[in-house]
Amino acid sequence: MANGHGGLRVGAGRKGRGARVLALHGGRVRSETAKREQTAATVPQEPVNTPEALSDAQKAVWNELAPHAKKAGTLTPATATSFQRLCAAIVKHARWEAQIGTDGDTYLKVTIDGAGQEHTEVKAHPLIAKSQALDKDIRGWMKEFIISPVGKPIVQPAKAEDPFEEFTGASAQ
Repeated sequence: MANGHGGLRVGAGRKGRGARVLALHGGRVRSETAKREQTAATVPQEPVNTPEALSDAQKAVWNELAPHAKKAGTLTPATATSFQRLCAAIVKHARWEAQIGTDGDTYLKVTIDGAGQEHTEVKAHPLIAKSQALDKDIRGWMKEFIISPVGKPIVQPAKAEDPFEEFTGASAQ
C-alpha cells in the first residue's frame, strides 16, 4: 500500500514478557510443557492388532514397523488404516524395485517409420518414475508415524521446574 502502511507484519507490536517476569508481577504463566504433557496423558492408548486383511508380506512389514510406531504413540485405532496403506505401499515399492532390477534400468524402444526404416531409442524403465513417487510417499508416511529418522534427535519434554525455587525454598522442605 502507499504511504508506508503495509498492514500487519511479522514481529510487529508490543513484545511479550517472559514467564519469570509475569510470575513476579502476578501475571498468569502458561507452561507449554505442562500443556503438552496433559494432552498426551489424556489420550488413552488402545492396542492395535495386525489386521487380518493384510497379505503375508504386508503383515511382515506391519510386524516390523508397528512396535516403533506404538512406542512413539502414533499407531492408534484412528491411524491404523493409514498405517495399513503404508505397509501396502512398502510391499508394492519392493516389488517394483525387484522388477526394475530384473529388467534393467533401460530398454530399447524400436519404431518403424513410414518408409520402413527401423529406429531404436534407449528409454528408462517405466516403473522408475512410479517407484520414485511411491518412495517419496512412503518417506512422508514414515515421518508421520515417527518411524524414520528426521535428522535430529527427538527430545522428550523436560519436567517443569519452578523458576522461583531458590526464593521460595520449596526444595528445602
